Amino acid sequence: MEASGKPFNPFERAIVPFESQPQANGIYDTQEIIVPGEQNETAPGSPFSERRTPVTEEMFSLLHVPPGDGLPHLERYSATPCFDLETVISQTHIPAMTLRSWERRFGIPAPWHGSNNARLYSMRDLAAIHWLNRRIKQNNTSVYLSMQELVRLEPVYNRHYSANMSTTPPRQRKFPELHESLLRAITMMDEGGAGRILSEAFDTYPAATVCQQVLQPVLTKLVELRHTVSLPRTIEHFASKLTRDQIVHLIEAGLTPREALQRLSLLALRAPQIYASQQRARERMEAVPTLARIADIMLEAIRQLDEGHVQRIMDEAFFYYPVEEVCSNLFQPVLYRIGELWASRQITVTVEHFASNMIRTRLAYLFQTTPYQRQGPAILVGCAPRETHEIGILMLALFWRRQGFNVYYLGQMLEPQSLLQEIRRLRPGVVCLSATTRPRARDLAEIAREISKLEGPRPTVCFGGGAFMQDLGLVKSIKGVFLGSDANEATRRLHELVPLQQSQPARDEAHHIM
Repeated sequence: MEASGKPFNPFERAIVPFESQPQANGIYDTQEIIVPGEQNETAPGSPFSERRTPVTEEMFSLLHVPPGDGLPHLERYSATPCFDLETVISQTHIPAMTLRSWERRFGIPAPWHGSNNARLYSMRDLAAIHWLNRRIKQNNTSVYLSMQELVRLEPVYNRHYSANMSTTPPRQRKFPELHESLLRAITMMDEGGAGRILSEAFDTYPAATVCQQVLQPVLTKLVELRHTVSLPRTIEHFASKLTRDQIVHLIEAGLTPREALQRLSLLALRAPQIYASQQRARERMEAVPTLARIADIMLEAIRQLDEGHVQRIMDEAFFYYPVEEVCSNLFQPVLYRIGELWASRQITVTVEHFASNMIRTRLAYLFQTTPYQRQGPAILVGCAPRETHEIGILMLALFWRRQGFNVYYLGQMLEPQSLLQEIRRLRPGVVCLSATTRPRARDLAEIAREISKLEGPRPTVCFGGGAFMQDLGLVKSIKGVFLGSDANEATRRLHELVPLQQSQPARDEAHHIM
């Protein structure tokens, strides 16, 4: 840079291109540094000591007139670092903590750092900040995706971005899947998992959208769980802390720390109000559809393989009725009718599998998101070896977890030796298995005999399923307790076997868990 008295033009291209400037201090050549309005750290008499340019609005006029094509066009701006942080804040209206957060996480902007860690920004940095701010607000996109777009359009920033971030895009899951995953992580108090889910959400969607479409529904659901099932205080405290920890994402999105904290606090305050409003709406409803009517509609949607419609029907059913009623008086009748239609060849096996998968997926979601405490005797629940039909036993496991039992659901086709190994390790009080056919009942009888041979405290074997309803004589062949013909009887039998002193049963007025 020449030492003439010519006024400094911030829009003039730097003498040394940004990409190849010497790395004497950071990424900039120290001899290109001019601090507007301040005495430079050069020796008296140096030509640079007289080169001081006051900041004027004319310098920034071009920044406020974005190109018509919406592209950054950073090549128009000088890469010479010359503006301090205060000037950048006044010109971009982006808080200091947001700028530092962007720099720390993404490497953008890329200010020059002096010996006292003071930052100096170039006009190119200011143009990049302006473009990012416009894109985030006008295009309603996340900071992460906006940064990726800037790097794609302006390779000049690529080396700074690549040093800080992976170029792999987020998974971009839809809100229901995010709700399910986040609620499961919270109820399991999985801090790492919950943090990764929320980071993914904030990388995919704008911060305001994540607050309203992810955090708010999950916090409201936790309020509902507190009123309908026994939600431990530790989970409530965990959720509160997790919510406060998201302040970093809101700061990254442009809020001041105070604004971010207020926004997050409001989410927690609104959750009980939203839940109360939902309850009042339910109470005002005069014409609640019967489960029989909902079953007819659901059956038709299943025959059409209309997944979205089936999901909405199940949501509506859980809106009106408790989990146990929906399972017993909607899911079971629908599955029975589907079986009849398949047997009479009125539907294909594809439709039958579609129906089973839809219901099984919802039951698994309900089970996984129902809060539980690992107190009291463990109860292992699953299918007999080689048994693939699991909906009935999964439904029973869900009922028992909602009752407050310490349930482990193991799934279908249990492998005998690994089951015996887990019984030795966990020392459960009860092992409950199901079988729907005579061959699987014989497999169940065999594993029951193996369990009875274990040393030390042995669990009580409970069993049930369609095989025993078709042939009650099979009951005598099993060393264990027959649970009866339906879920209510099975639950009564379990209460007799495992008193619930250590558990907290769900309230009778329990409503849905969607």
